[in-house]
Formats: sequence, C-alpha cells, structure tokens
Amino acid sequence: MSRAIYSQKFPEQCQELLQFAFDHIFEIDQRDRRGNVSELSELIDSLSALNIPNNIFQQDMTNSHVLIDSIDHGNGRRMVRVIHRPKDKPSFLFGKDSFGQDFFLHYENLVTGSWKDWCQISIGQNLFIQFDDEDTSDGKAIKASHIFWD
Repeated sequence: MSRAIYSQKFPEQCQELLQFAFDHIFEIDQRDRRGNVSELSELIDSLSALNIPNNIFQQDMTNSHVLIDSIDHGNGRRMVRVIHRPKDKPSFLFGKDSFGQDFFLHYENLVTGSWKDWCQISIGQNLFIQFDDEDTSDGKAIKASHIFWD
C-alpha cells in the first residue's frame, strides 16, 4: 500500500506516528547513532516533506528548528534530557544529549532556578547546560559546569 493511500485510510495512525516522532526526535536520532546535526536536520526536513494532513512537522516548523538550534547554541549551551535521578542523592542527576553523550549534573552548578525547581526536575525533562571538558577517556559522564532552568 502506498503512503498516500495509507495516510488517507489511516489518518489517525499517521498523526500518532508523526506525533511520536516529533516528541522523540532526539531519541530517534540518538538510536540511529549518527549524532550529526546536519543529519538531524535532514531527518526533520524529510518528515516535514511527508504529504500527510496536519503533519506536525509542517505546522510547527519553528519548534523543529528550535530542536536543531538547541543541540549546541552559539552561547555554548547544550540541551540534555534527564535520564536518571538517584533516589538517595537528590543533589545530582544524569543527562544525555542528542549525540548520546552522558552528563553529570549537580545542584551546585544550577545557575537559574531554586532548590524547589531542582527537586521538581523529572526524568525526560530537558535542561540546558554548559561544560568545560569533553574528555571522556575515563568512561565517566562529563560534569556540567552550568545548568540552566529555561
């Protein structure tokens, strides 16, 4: 069955699939392990080009470009998604960027936000960070030097 016929016969399923791709674009790109910003841009462009009614990638192109731009800002910030919150250590979290790099986030490096905000951060939430050293030779997560709640 062609994509055009499928999208006409199953419009709700097409919407669900596109919404899933939109909500999980970083995980999809990570899983693919390409980690290249231009390839992520190509993926978003390809999804935008699908001729499916109410294509979220066509309707919300501003957000799609924000996704690409948020990977590595000119101001040195990188977006990470919180992937782990140890139950016995509330002062730190672990995050992962769209390239699959792990980051260690400690409350002492929170620039914007309060302890209350920090305690409300949940797994899957996106934060912006800055970091000084990208050396991963020891296999440990990179420590974020600044964490932004915005």
